Amino acid sequence: MIFSKLGTKGAMPKVAADISRARHTLITGHSGSGKSTLARRVAKERGIPIIELDKDPGVKAILDAQKVYAAKHGKLNLTPEDISHKRKVERAAIGRALNLKTPHVIEGTYLSDANPADLAGHQLMLVSPGRETVLTRRVGRQKAKDLSKGRAWSPERCGCLGRRRS
Repeated sequence: MIFSKLGTKGAMPKVAADISRARHTLITGHSGSGKSTLARRVAKERGIPIIELDKDPGVKAILDAQKVYAAKHGKLNLTPEDISHKRKVERAAIGRALNLKTPHVIEGTYLSDANPADLAGHQLMLVSPGRETVLTRRVGRQKAKDLSKGRAWSPERCGCLGRRRS
């Protein structure tokens, strides 16, 4: 496995040589870190397709069900069994993507949970800009979604404010 930890500015020149040796390029990071933007750029430069793990049918079904539950109940209550099932579905999606015979850019938040042995021969990129950057992007994304749907918006709706570690 070839590993790179990077922010989003100027990332490509630093890792271009390593990427050319890898079979798949795996891009992971927090929501709002710039994974999708970097994935599109890497895919364009390499001329290869992107796999977005959140669009895998099994993962998408779980995410859609969670959105429906959260909209109905105002929050999401996951049991340990729910989390275990979700992790199994995510690992299966990662496995299907890694087994593709032709090179791809594989993008997803939970790639770092993959079995390290399965990542051999691939480029793993962790996109890790500062917390302020991630929060700004997440708030902006939620605000745009709310306003486009005619909903009232407040910072609390993005689910990322008010969670400070002590």
